[in-house]
Amino acid sequence: MSTLNHRRQPVESLTPEVVDLSMAEMRAELARQVAAAGGICAWARKHGLSHAPVSLAKHGHRPVTEEIANACGFIVRTTFHKLETKHER
Repeated sequence: MSTLNHRRQPVESLTPEVVDLSMAEMRAELARQVAAAGGICAWARKHGLSHAPVSLAKHGHRPVTEEIANACGFIVRTTFHKLETKHER
């Protein structure tokens, strides 16, 4: 007989909170986490990343990559938004 507890978790706890961030907001979050970690090298080391792309993303020279976003605790989802055309008005 198994001693594992097989209680189901409520659906709400299994669904991640959806937070849409702009690239600028993601950079601000990265900067906040980098400061809390003690610097870019410390943050990158903690997450197993090279410090160079983290620095470039933090300072706006490159976009925040999916790998960096994941290390910040976010997932990257592609969304599509309908464009309004002249014929649809």
